[in-house]
Amino acid sequence: MAETWQAQPCRYRHGVDLAAVDPSGHCDPYIVFTSNGKTRTSSIKFQKSHPLWNEIFEFDAMADPPSVLNIEVYDFDGPFDEAVSLGHAEVNFVRSNISDLADVWIPLQGKLAQACQSKLHLRIFLDHTGGGDVIRDYLTKMEKEVGKKINVRSPQTNSAFQKLFGLPQEEFLINDFTCHLKRKMPLQGRLFLSARIVGFYASLFGNKTKFFFLWEDIEDIQVLPPTLASMGSPTVVMTLRPNRGTDARIGAKTHDEEGRLKFHFHSFVSFNVSFFMELFGGGEVDRKAMERACCQSYSCSPWESEKADVYERQTYYRDKRISRYRGEVTSTQQKTLVPDKNGWLVEEVMTLHGVPLGDYFNLHLRYQIEEVASKPNTTYVRVYFGIEWLKSSRHQKRVTKNILVNLQDRLKMVFGFLEKEYSSRQQQQICVIANVCPENIDEVFAFVPLIKGRKDKISDPLEEALTKLSKLKRYA
Repeated sequence: MAETWQAQPCRYRHGVDLAAVDPSGHCDPYIVFTSNGKTRTSSIKFQKSHPLWNEIFEFDAMADPPSVLNIEVYDFDGPFDEAVSLGHAEVNFVRSNISDLADVWIPLQGKLAQACQSKLHLRIFLDHTGGGDVIRDYLTKMEKEVGKKINVRSPQTNSAFQKLFGLPQEEFLINDFTCHLKRKMPLQGRLFLSARIVGFYASLFGNKTKFFFLWEDIEDIQVLPPTLASMGSPTVVMTLRPNRGTDARIGAKTHDEEGRLKFHFHSFVSFNVSFFMELFGGGEVDRKAMERACCQSYSCSPWESEKADVYERQTYYRDKRISRYRGEVTSTQQKTLVPDKNGWLVEEVMTLHGVPLGDYFNLHLRYQIEEVASKPNTTYVRVYFGIEWLKSSRHQKRVTKNILVNLQDRLKMVFGFLEKEYSSRQQQQICVIANVCPENIDEVFAFVPLIKGRKDKISDPLEEALTKLSKLKRYA
C-alpha cells in the first residue's frame, strides 16, 4: 500500500511451524489480509505445516491513507465449517520503518501460534510517489467533508511533528490545538491531528507526556456539554476499541472492563476580540508576546488618533534572529475599527535597519480580527503578508522565502503564547467562583467575564455547581 496511497504490493513467501489441528499432524492453511476495510485471501495449501505460497496481492489505497495491515492465518476444513485460527499478526505502517518491511519475518500471535512459534515471511513494498500533490488532494477531500479551509503545513512544521512522535516522513500534520488532557489533574499541552493519528504532547517542569493512537482504533467520539470542572468548555471524549491503543494508556482517563481506553480533552481555546487586541495594547500581553517572539528591547508609543476610529503608533525592537548584524526593527501600526464585523483591522509596515539588503524592502502585515456571529466568544483572525521592494535585486525570491518562513514561526510563537495566556486567565478566574461562592449566575458572570459569552450553554451546569457549593458552605 503505497504511502502516497497508490497501491500496496504484499508478497508472502512462506510460513514456518504452523499448528497442526487434524489427526494427520498437518494443517490446510490459508491467509486473509485486511487493510482499509479491503480483504484479500490466499490460496489453500493442503497438508502443509511449512507452506510455500509465493503469491502477490495489491491493495488500492487511493481513498484513505493506510494505517495497518491485519493478517489472519486459518485452517481450512470445508466451506461450511467454522475456520480455526492458526494465528494472527498486525503490520503498523505508522510505527514501521519502510525499509524493514521489504523482507520481514513476522511472528504470529495466538495460543496455537505461540505454542508452535509460528511465523510468516512477507515482503511489503511502500512506493512513495506523488509528494505534495497527495497532501493537497487529501486536504481538498477533507475540506469538502468538514466545509472548512485547511492550510498545508510547512515542511519544517511537518518534520518537527514527525520527529516529535517518531513517525515516518509520509505522515503529515493537518492541525494542532492547545488543550487540556483530563486525568486526575488537567494537563495542558497540544493535540495534534494527522491523516492517521491523534497525538498529544505536554512538557511540565521538564516532565514530558507524549502519546498517540490511530484514528481507525477509535470506536466512538462524544462531545460532552460544558461544566464548571471543564472551565466552561465542552469536553471531547474519544473511546478506543477493546484492547487497542495500549501504547497510549498513559493518557487515558478510564479503562473499562472490556479493555476500552477513554481519553478526555477540553478547553480548545477561542479568545474574544478584546483579549486578542491586547496584543497591540502596549501592556503586559503585548510585551510578553514580543519577548516570546525573540524581540529584545521592545518599546512602543501610545496610540494616537488620526481620524475617527483610526489610530496609529510606532514600535521598536531588536530581533534575536538578526542580532549578529546588530539589526533593529521599526514599524508603524495603524488600527481601524470595523463596526459591522465587531472587530479591528491592524496594518503594519516594518523596516529592518542594519541588516544585509534591509534597505531594499519594507514588510507589510495586515491583521483582520472579527467576531464569529455563529459562535459566541470566538474570534476569527486572518493575517496577510507582503513585501514592498524599494530596489531591484536578483536575490528577491531567496529573501522572500526566508522572510516568509521566519514570519510564520514568529506568528506561531505569538499565537501560542496568547492561547496559553487566555487559558491561564480562564483557570484563575474560574477559581474565584469556588473562593467567593456567589449566590446566583449573574454574580458568576460578574466575577468571570471571560465566560459570559457562553451563558446560554453553561447556565444549567453552573446552577448545579452553585447548589453544590452552597451545600458545602453550610457544612463548612
